[in-house]
Amino acid sequence: MNTINYRKYWCIIIALTSIVALAFQGSRGLWEPDEGRYVRCAYEMLKSGDWITPRLNGSPHFAKPPLTYWLIASGMSLLGANEWGARFFHAIFFILTTLATGYVAARMWNQTVGLLSSLVFSTMAFTSVAANIATTDMILTFFITGAMVCLWMSTSCSDRIYPRNFLWWSLMCLFIGLGFLTKGPPGLLPLPVTIAYLVLSEKAQKPSAAVIVAGCGLFCAVAFPWYLVVIQHNDGLLSYFISEEIVGRIITGQHTRNAGFWGAFKIYPHTLLLGSLPWSCFLFIWMWKTKQCIWAMQWWKRVRSRDNKLFILLWFMVPLLILTISNSRLPLYVLPLFVPFALAIARILAVHYSEKVSTLFALRGKPAVLVVLLIGIVVGSRGLSAYFEPKMDSRAIWKKISVIIKERIGDSPYNLSVVGLQLHGIAFYSGKMINTFEIKKSQGHSFSRKINIVQEMDNLLLQPEVQVLLTRRKFITSIITQFREKGIRYEIQEGPYDYTLIFCRPVLPENAVKLRAPSNNDNL
Repeated sequence: MNTINYRKYWCIIIALTSIVALAFQGSRGLWEPDEGRYVRCAYEMLKSGDWITPRLNGSPHFAKPPLTYWLIASGMSLLGANEWGARFFHAIFFILTTLATGYVAARMWNQTVGLLSSLVFSTMAFTSVAANIATTDMILTFFITGAMVCLWMSTSCSDRIYPRNFLWWSLMCLFIGLGFLTKGPPGLLPLPVTIAYLVLSEKAQKPSAAVIVAGCGLFCAVAFPWYLVVIQHNDGLLSYFISEEIVGRIITGQHTRNAGFWGAFKIYPHTLLLGSLPWSCFLFIWMWKTKQCIWAMQWWKRVRSRDNKLFILLWFMVPLLILTISNSRLPLYVLPLFVPFALAIARILAVHYSEKVSTLFALRGKPAVLVVLLIGIVVGSRGLSAYFEPKMDSRAIWKKISVIIKERIGDSPYNLSVVGLQLHGIAFYSGKMINTFEIKKSQGHSFSRKINIVQEMDNLLLQPEVQVLLTRRKFITSIITQFREKGIRYEIQEGPYDYTLIFCRPVLPENAVKLRAPSNNDNL
């Protein structure tokens, strides 16, 4: 292929990636709990005009820094308060990550590997799905990828090109700062990779002390101002950040996200191996054919002298080790690791399947047909998702429960509360402020305090609106037992999926103490 052909192929890659990223972005509703929470916070930020303090149903919500909320809110301001607007910038960051993956591969090897890397990353099962999920993870993946690209470029510069080395190092620190403003400590994942690479590499150009100091200053200027402002204006927030968002997530596992020794093994292996399909098949075949070589100690000793292999290996293994040690684990946490995975697979394809790659670039034969078919499957599966209404789809949930509420109370005003679960997307679709309560006793830090529903019902019943509680069927016995102990009258209505609605009529203050415990005949 000549230079002109490369330009043509890059245009094709950009077009295909854009199709994968943008097609059917608004076809399905918001998934709970994460999409519903992020989009609701961003929507309240957009409506209130307060872009400093994230709020969830009117209450300050500092579980994550604001950059993701800013992007979601910006998307909704451009395209409207809908799923398209909420996910727009996630699609853009997916495209940017794909191009950054191809760019670093082209600089490490050649344009062929660069094109393959972009193609592999954009059509992996997991990455294409993640492009359609409005959380922090795709945004963080781009910033981590950007930081790693800059690290490679800065360490591969010669000593004679000092300004260029300084520029790449500064950009790396900028990306790390933006990552920290996206998700907090996980945004720092490029730092241990950087340290390990500079220590182990025999060829990498080390930055000078002046370059490091300047980069650290740029990081602080980007990452810390928001934290300083909100900590200054919210008493106890620093304690919350340390106890809940750092210690609670990394060490204690109090957020119950696959904590414990085996938690990582339940989440990460199959996410990485199945999520990288169909391309990971080529990696497994290569590993099987070269098993004697890669398991030999000599192969690993030579890695230090081969910067590109060492770089990719550290890019993948160091963050994976840190994520494994952490006591908070979810599948999307390893999304940034699919970039080095794609680089390794693309290099294997270019070296060991060169004839098939040439056929692919000629846009003919089985390889080209299979790639087109793969893209069709990726895009088509997203379109089909609109016709499925899983119990985590808040749009589908609201569509069904709104009909039930209308049938039960007509046009009477009501307050909607969610008990024992997180369904913040319902607030987005209903336009209502949704109260969230727990079944157990009130507990937690003041910025993440969980209020018991029974403790709050006395106040709710004094309001003129009907109180509608949405909960899971399995929680009903516990809730009504507490209601009976307090003499709270209620009516039960089966809802969609495994949800149940509880209706409580308002009472006058003078009659509040006269409520009787309902009999079984009261339940509808």
